[in-house]
Amino acid sequence: MIVAALALPVVIGTGVLIYRAVRDDPAPAPAAEREDLPIIAGFGVIGFRVDDNPAVRCALLAATLAAQQQGMQGRRHLSGYDAMVFAFAQDVTTPFINHFVPVDLSIGWYDGDGLLVDYAVMDACPDGKDCPLHASKDPFRYAIETPVGGLEAMGLTNAGSVVHLGGGCT
Repeated sequence: MIVAALALPVVIGTGVLIYRAVRDDPAPAPAAEREDLPIIAGFGVIGFRVDDNPAVRCALLAATLAAQQQGMQGRRHLSGYDAMVFAFAQDVTTPFINHFVPVDLSIGWYDGDGLLVDYAVMDACPDGKDCPLHASKDPFRYAIETPVGGLEAMGLTNAGSVVHLGGGCT
């Protein structure tokens, strides 16, 4: 069971191309553009807005297989970023696991238009043992993770919520 849980990130990343051309931006910002945000090795940065709110938020982008596998492992916070975005080249039903993550996370799944598909809370599983899988009820294009409560606070779990991804963070 432990071997299967450890292999899952490889399964998640294998055969999945990261959709780097999110919306109109051909590539995510390579580093934090806001002075208050640190550069996190291995992760890109992408801006996003929620619904019609013009405020641009800033997310870490797991744009490589290594970054996807790392995700929030060993992290208690996002170092000032609002979220972590996983983007896929096509609709997927890939389950997520919170193994080796010491905090509870909120996860939301969104379709190609950024419309909320499903969301869940993933309990911390710091030892990586017997961690449950979490899957959307329907296919999705994007998954967004925050420490528990973050998606709710941004309005990203409301029925009809839309996330607009693309561009840098300002």
